[in-house]
Amino acid sequence: MVRRLMTLAIMLGSLSGTAATSHDMTFAAGVPQEQQAYLEEFGGGMPAVTDPSGGLTDITWTPIPDALSTFGRAAGGVIGDFFYVFGGQNTSDLAIAYQFSTETWSYSTPALQGSYNSGFCVADGSLYKLAGTGATSDFERFEPSGDGDGTWHALTLPPSAFRTSTNGCAWIGGDAGDFIYVNNCDYSTPPVGHFARYSISGNSWETLTPPPAPRRYAGLACVDGKVYLIGGLAETGHDWKLCQVYDPDQGTWTDIASHPDSLNFTSTTVVASESLIWTVGHGGGYSPYPSSPHVHYYDPGSNTWTAETDLPVPRGLALASFDPSFMQLVHGGGNFNGSTNYQRDCRVADLLVGIGGFSPVHPDAYRLGQNYPNPFNVTTSIDFALPHFTSVRLSVFNLLGQEVASLFEGVLAAGEHRIVWDASRPASGVYFYKLEAGDFAQVRKMVLLR
Repeated sequence: MVRRLMTLAIMLGSLSGTAATSHDMTFAAGVPQEQQAYLEEFGGGMPAVTDPSGGLTDITWTPIPDALSTFGRAAGGVIGDFFYVFGGQNTSDLAIAYQFSTETWSYSTPALQGSYNSGFCVADGSLYKLAGTGATSDFERFEPSGDGDGTWHALTLPPSAFRTSTNGCAWIGGDAGDFIYVNNCDYSTPPVGHFARYSISGNSWETLTPPPAPRRYAGLACVDGKVYLIGGLAETGHDWKLCQVYDPDQGTWTDIASHPDSLNFTSTTVVASESLIWTVGHGGGYSPYPSSPHVHYYDPGSNTWTAETDLPVPRGLALASFDPSFMQLVHGGGNFNGSTNYQRDCRVADLLVGIGGFSPVHPDAYRLGQNYPNPFNVTTSIDFALPHFTSVRLSVFNLLGQEVASLFEGVLAAGEHRIVWDASRPASGVYFYKLEAGDFAQVRKMVLLR
């Protein structure tokens, strides 16, 4: 049976953004390692932000209730109905969770070892937290219980090079979903990069070829079986807009399109949606590592960066995540006007509002519309209506009854929804798409012609 996760095409259009002002950001240029590490953790100058202008207006940032505590340099992410936040520079044993369906915060289960600057990612319904300041010899997994709490489990420690506070982590997902990739860079002159992956099933580590341009505190994200390294702290004179991609099949690194902004700290604000990579703000929020409210997404298919709506406020060392159930970005915490002046405010941006994918109008009943266009070549839109918040599954089958695409599986709010099927791989022919939502199920026919 052929089964793969098809691209949920978010029709954002072809937009161009204004590049941010460049900054003189330095490390490892005659600065002792101890001083450089202190500077990166605690700051060494006046608060700094980039020019806040330059954002577009396709998505809208909506405030959600303030968190129960300030946080920054925290680990976390979205699992199911909850946005989790663990640790932070102000409170290393912080453990809180925001429930989207009730719009409330609650306290969660603290990690086995409190920390900040940890590498982290969500993988297959669990959150993984690696090392960090205050817990360098630590690698653990959080399994949620479904009510905001959960259980932490200690895992096999990585090689010594990754027992630091500068890691970036990402889960590759898909058919290669057994692996979590980790990037690191030390404080030597010149700096030495490290790259490895963790096998979830084997609870074991494997070292890999490091990126040719080492970065500390870099963002890591995975899309379509490849690992993208975005931003991070670079050597003096190096390209601060450089972004790189790792191909696990080939074991090689390649440069991709440069980011429009000069980047520094990105390890907590680079996220992957279904088919795009996002920088949801970035920066340290203090000199010489300014923060920026700019939001961009990268499309691997076209190798382009596109500007999106700015965050309402610049936040350094904030936490961002992608919520696949509601198809939204989540952003919160971070500093303002100072390296440790952390905040509690949080916000979301629905990726389908305002771009033809979602309407908040509450229908009276379930409905599955006919795809359009039909017949179609490559892409077609499927509309459906939900009368209330519910679990949803949208699948595509061939004439033999074999599932060829899982277009969506998760929880969605009441309203009119639209999902675009990118059928660039299946052969021409007749297909059926099925919507399952609550106790409702309906099937319709469509025709793919090339």
